[in-house]
Formats: sequence, structure tokens, C-alpha cells
Amino acid sequence: MEYVRSVKIKTSFSFAVSLIDSYTSAPAIGKDHIVSIQGLTVKPIPKIDGYYIFTDLPIQSYQVVVQSKFYVQEIIEVSLDLLDSNEPILYVPLMPNSQYPFGEEATSLVALVKDAQENAVYQARARATVTSVECVKAKLAQDSKEESPDQIFLAQIAGKLTIGDRFLLQNSSGKSEYCRLVKVDEVTRCCSLEKPLQSTYEKGSLLFPVIESISDVKGEVLLFFKPNRIPTFGITLELTYGNKKLIQDLTLQQGVIKSLGIIRLVN
Repeated sequence: MEYVRSVKIKTSFSFAVSLIDSYTSAPAIGKDHIVSIQGLTVKPIPKIDGYYIFTDLPIQSYQVVVQSKFYVQEIIEVSLDLLDSNEPILYVPLMPNSQYPFGEEATSLVALVKDAQENAVYQARARATVTSVECVKAKLAQDSKEESPDQIFLAQIAGKLTIGDRFLLQNSSGKSEYCRLVKVDEVTRCCSLEKPLQSTYEKGSLLFPVIESISDVKGEVLLFFKPNRIPTFGITLELTYGNKKLIQDLTLQQGVIKSLGIIRLVN
């Protein structure tokens, strides 16, 4: 008589990774995403709905690495004990790179960053803050509170809010600071922030869109902008690398790729 032994292997759900396209606010395009944990050989289980599931991991901190053809590589630190126990999902907004299939209506800014010796500067940080009031994304629906500085309620929202969106929060007197959304409640319009606000802001304070990226190994940096309400709009561009910094005010035209050519970061 032949005996057949059946073995059941149980796994425990640790957390899921969801990849978001920062340009469209939709799931990331393409099927070539590589999601891994730095220093570990474990591989996630890809799901049809776009989630990547990790199982059987000790509750501690990990460095999640995301690589993809159309997006800039991301390395995100996640602490499992800080994730929502009912929905332990790590949302990762991905920034398009130069291979991304932008449509003809896309508005973007490209530059080649070099140092004083004409070498390409790798991983220079770029930040573009939209400065035109007509392009404000939202306003505070109520005063921010000292007892909950990591939460804001929004009103008059233009378009869709996405986890990972960055803004410059500014009041009527010019006081401002940068913030990043890590959770969005579409019903209450309450948004959780990555870091607590350093000051309080009154109802009606404005949120200006902010785009961030880094230069690749060739020194190329790409900044993309979602459609705005006006044909031309202003931005403030900041490029930083170590102790080197460049700040420049620019005007962009909707649907046009603006090339700044070579930008040299020198002391």
C-alpha cells in the first residue's frame, strides 16, 4: 500500500507594499517592478491587484527597495510596529524617470547637473515649489491644532489627493513649511502628515504643490508637473548636493518640456 503524506505550511501576513504613480495618482504602470528588503533574500508574493505581500517577518524595521523601468529607485524605511495593525500597508509613491511614457500634454523640467570639474552629479536633490496662487491644491478647512500637529483638514481641493503628495503650507502672513501626506481620508478630508508641523496655521492657509526628485548616474534630473488651471505658472527650483545649493525662479508653460541644459553646482 502506498501512503501519501500531506503537509500544510502556514504563513503569517507581515505587511503589503502598494506602488503608486506620483504623476497620475494611479497604480504604478508596468510589470517589471522589483520589490525587495535590503539585506534579506525573502521575496514578496505579487498579487493581481498590484500589492506585494511579505510574510513571516519579525516585527522590526526594514529597508524596502523598489526598482522599476519607468521610475526612480526608492528606498523606504518601514517599522512594522508603526503600521496600522488592521491594514499594514506601505504605500510607496514612485517618481517617473526619463523613460516614463509621458503624454504630449505633460509639463516637465529637465536639467543636467555637473560639478566644477564637469563631472555628472549623482543623487543631487531637486525640489520645485509651485508659486502661482492659481495652482494652489487646497486650503486648510480649519486651524491646525497644537495637540495634533501631524493632522490637517482640507477644503477646496483641486483634483485628487494622493499618499506621498508634498506641499508648501503657507499662511497669509508668509509663514510656511513643507509637509508630506502619508494618509488621506477622502470622507473627512483629514490628512496625516509624515512629520508634525512646527507651527500652527489658520483656516484658509494655502497648500502649494511641491515636486521632488534626484539626479541619476548621468546627472540628469527630471521634474514633472500635474495639469494646472493656467497655461503658464511659476516655480522656485532648488538643487542641493552636500553643501552646494542653487535656487532659481522659473516660469513653465503647460504641456511643454523645459530644458535648463547644464547646471553647475559649485561652492
